[in-house]
Amino acid sequence: MDIFYIWRNSQTGFRRRLPYKKIRNALLAKYEQKQNRLKPKGFPFVGIIDPANICQLNCPLCPTGQKVPGRKPGVMKLEIVDRILSELGDYLIDVELDNWGEPFLNPDIYEVVARFKNHRIQTSISTNLSFEKQFSAEETIKSGLDHLVVSIDGATAFTYQKYRVGGNFELVLDNLKKLVEARKKRNSIRPF
Repeated sequence: MDIFYIWRNSQTGFRRRLPYKKIRNALLAKYEQKQNRLKPKGFPFVGIIDPANICQLNCPLCPTGQKVPGRKPGVMKLEIVDRILSELGDYLIDVELDNWGEPFLNPDIYEVVARFKNHRIQTSISTNLSFEKQFSAEETIKSGLDHLVVSIDGATAFTYQKYRVGGNFELVLDNLKKLVEARKKRNSIRPF
């Protein structure tokens, strides 16, 4: 059974249909959170999942960019995605596919997004978008990605380079233009 449910409507205007099971779980989880339940029955309905804990930039305030020891660098395999979906796919509503690394450095990122989308899970990625080969505007749109946050820390190439050490301001803008053109070509509103 589906119930009409608006998620992140204030940001995008997207309207989505979600299964009753997801809505019921989200309400239960929020209720149990407010009650400070030590043994909740609700499952997580929002996830932050890091598809890659590696990055090609050397940003001065970022532990990944500064190569701070303690975490083994790597990318998430599709088997892990499938395991997450088998355990939480019926409950997750929203997944942020970023945290300590650059998601587009995972060669399977488009398939990762598509697998979450196949479970009716809203997806978002935050990226530096400063690369040529790893990013495909067409594949991004085909994957079904809902939200894309691009970190551009500066209004000019000079100011951008102060924080995004190793990044290319013009390349980021070019990748954004390609994405906008691909969206128009495919008549898509996503990613927002």
